[in-house]
Amino acid sequence: QSWLYLNPAVFLGKKIFNAKLGIKTWYISDKYINAQARVTPDILLNFIPAENIIKLYAGISGNYDNNFYSKIAYENPFVDPEHDAYNSFEKIRFFGGFDGKFAAKTNFKIGFDYSMIDNQPFYYLQEYTLFQSSTSPAPKVVDNDFSILYDDINLFKINLEIIHRSSDKLDLLLSGNYFVYKMDEQKEAWNMPAWDATLSLGYKITEQLSMSADFFLIGERKALIRESLFKSLPPSSSVANPMTYKSFNLDTAFDMNVRGNYKITEKFSVFAQLNNFGFQQYQRWFGYPVQSLNFLAGVSYAF
Repeated sequence: QSWLYLNPAVFLGKKIFNAKLGIKTWYISDKYINAQARVTPDILLNFIPAENIIKLYAGISGNYDNNFYSKIAYENPFVDPEHDAYNSFEKIRFFGGFDGKFAAKTNFKIGFDYSMIDNQPFYYLQEYTLFQSSTSPAPKVVDNDFSILYDDINLFKINLEIIHRSSDKLDLLLSGNYFVYKMDEQKEAWNMPAWDATLSLGYKITEQLSMSADFFLIGERKALIRESLFKSLPPSSSVANPMTYKSFNLDTAFDMNVRGNYKITEKFSVFAQLNNFGFQQYQRWFGYPVQSLNFLAGVSYAF
């Protein structure tokens, strides 16, 4: 693929009120499909009634997401290694909210998003009958890597963030998201949570030694196994191959990481990190429990 971007914009206003008025454009040529052109608005309005105290913002935007190979493989490491995902097009996104301060050392942000997205990728496992088997009746098998299907969705999101710095030693970040999905064809937004939350703490014990901890929560999700008689048939085949969708619940996931860093000199330091310190074996992807407690240690040097 070859991508060409053109994003002209004009900026207006002063400190109390300012605006960005523009458009986003993409032209994508592809070896296997016809060239595509996409355009979305790019508008942002800021109103600051009290500087460093409160800011209100609203805008209209969009995006054309390049679902390149490594992006999909990083998101789901158990996806079919021969995947070739379609790009996703966020046709329009309405957003707004406000951020400011509860107190001198505590900031907050509340944001709202509503997006209309074409070709959102979702992951599923394929189950089919293994007719090549010597046993009778032929067994059913489930692929151990994920395939990709697509749907057009409307996504509503509420975001809350609180950042607190009580001193030069302690930092705290609390973030949470709530999602509502409206699907065009699929019954569920497969593997996508209804909510998630993160709590990050950092504490500087001495000038040399610092510690941090991250707590992650991911809400319940729905996983999909798509059952068919045959794994696949040629497009020209007249043989019936009906699909059955089977849904499975993935429980709320909890994870905790702890990290320590000791600075020996300004350039040289050692660190250690414990991952999944809660010893959880939740499934981020159906059929694949995460590793239990694991650790990483090493040294770092800044040139």
